[in-house]
Amino acid sequence: MKKLLLVGMILVTMSSCGWQHRTIINGVDLDRVKQGKALHIIGGALAAMAIHEGGHMLAMKITGAKDIEYIPPAEFHYNSSGMTNGEMQWVSRSGFIAENLIGSILTNLEGTKNSGFTIGYAGAAAAQTILYPLPPGETTDIYELQKLGGKAWFEYGGYSLWSLYNLDQALGKEKKEK
Repeated sequence: MKKLLLVGMILVTMSSCGWQHRTIINGVDLDRVKQGKALHIIGGALAAMAIHEGGHMLAMKITGAKDIEYIPPAEFHYNSSGMTNGEMQWVSRSGFIAENLIGSILTNLEGTKNSGFTIGYAGAAAAQTILYPLPPGETTDIYELQKLGGKAWFEYGGYSLWSLYNLDQALGKEKKEK
């Protein structure tokens, strides 16, 4: 319940509605989002989820995991024998790192920074990261990281802020002239 309340407080503090027929979130006019084609936004959102899972897969390959099995949409099973505790922690955190790193690249490249694809990508990455603790279970990245001795909630806070920063950059606040 505390986690749900925390997420709600974060969303409320970021949001405001303008009464001039506009919706503004974190100072960003969402009319800019309408400029992105729906298919591009959906494609970006799906790409964010794929990159997250791909980050786990890459970390498993690099750290020597065996018998890797992917169960769509977002679950892996692997044999961790021979892997160190630290290597298994990297497998847990790698999805967030990959997803946010690609988000940072997309939001900083001139050709993609405010595109519909990037808005969809950054929006899905932020939602996925911030809402991550809500589905309870022993197979989530946060739970696994905590079980392995990592600083799960500290890292989760960092990944959440990173994803919100990427979303803010993707929506691109209009600069006011002086």
